[in-house]
Amino acid sequence: MEDALVFVDDEVTINEDKWKVLIVDDDADVHAITKVALQNKRFHGKEIEIISAMSAQEAKELLVIHDDVTMALVDVMMETPDAGLRLINYIRNDLNNTIMRLILRTGQPDQVPENEIIELYDINDYKEKTELTAQKLYTLTRFSIKQYEELKKIEQQEKLLLIQTRNAQMGEMLNMIAHQWRQPLSAISSIVNNVQIKLVMKEYSEEFLIDQSSQIENLLQHLSKTITDFRRFFMPDKQKNSFLIQTTIDKSLEIIHPSIESNKVTINNNNTSTEKIFSFENEIQQVLLNVLKNAHDAIVLHKTENPHIDINCFDKDNKVYIQISDNAGGIKSSVIDSIFDPYFTTKDNTNGTGLGLYMSKVIIEDHCKGKLTAKNGDEGAVFQIELEHDNTPTL
Repeated sequence: MEDALVFVDDEVTINEDKWKVLIVDDDADVHAITKVALQNKRFHGKEIEIISAMSAQEAKELLVIHDDVTMALVDVMMETPDAGLRLINYIRNDLNNTIMRLILRTGQPDQVPENEIIELYDINDYKEKTELTAQKLYTLTRFSIKQYEELKKIEQQEKLLLIQTRNAQMGEMLNMIAHQWRQPLSAISSIVNNVQIKLVMKEYSEEFLIDQSSQIENLLQHLSKTITDFRRFFMPDKQKNSFLIQTTIDKSLEIIHPSIESNKVTINNNNTSTEKIFSFENEIQQVLLNVLKNAHDAIVLHKTENPHIDINCFDKDNKVYIQISDNAGGIKSSVIDSIFDPYFTTKDNTNGTGLGLYMSKVIIEDHCKGKLTAKNGDEGAVFQIELEHDNTPTL
């Protein structure tokens, strides 16, 4: 299939009618002052809409309705001394909103050390209420809106590329499904033929029919599980969750196993990691499957003798490392620095899009805050994924 390139710069637009600014503070005067400072202000032809919440809990409820808030001015101490910090943690980690600009405001800076807050929480600015004059507040708002606008465009570009990548993978996935279904369907056909012969010859027993039915039922369950596995793979993650990386590796191997087995590729799966990570499991599975598929394709292309793929997973320095290596000879030195570039591919026009490794890097490094690298080892290519352990702050 010929790849249809999408020039995302021409496609991306920001569709919000207004720039929404959320004020979260238990002081009514703060709301009134902020509204006066920002009233009748426009940016890129759009008005600023003020949304007010008197508590962190009310802010959570409003964020369900308004999922396109541009920036939030959040007080630290409200219904509880750390209510604002909990809200920021909720926005970044539970809602997975990384583009909303979060400005932390406090009237008691001595009780909330600035350095500690910046290190633990993904905030964009930290202000004392007394320093935010009307002019400074307007300047801060314009700057935050500009940041949001740029990040929104990048997010939409990535979504378009992710769609392209998944569409490209769909054909490969369908081939894998067909491969997985071929043997069970053949077995079911043989069982049915056997039962029909026994019926015609009148050489059957109740035990025989029960046994044959049971075999068919087991095979049908296997087919159903295959559909569920692939459906889950293409279902996008809406929220992060905590999981062991070995579970995700096992799911990826289940999908690619028929292709691996048919080419007599040995999988050496060595795992010593015991720590969970907090991230998007389906997206990480997509990356693992892409790297495994690339290793498999390289082995087939080079007709590697005694082919094997090694998966080493271990914990170190509060991170989990996943190393996937093969013995297919490695990546050419002339292209190894370009393999993560968009639309770069070493495959022919019918088999490669050049988006797989590029989007894998985007997923790991931008979405999951990890790192994806590649190098040549003693026998072939070595891809390494680094992901932080589940160390989300508990307040």
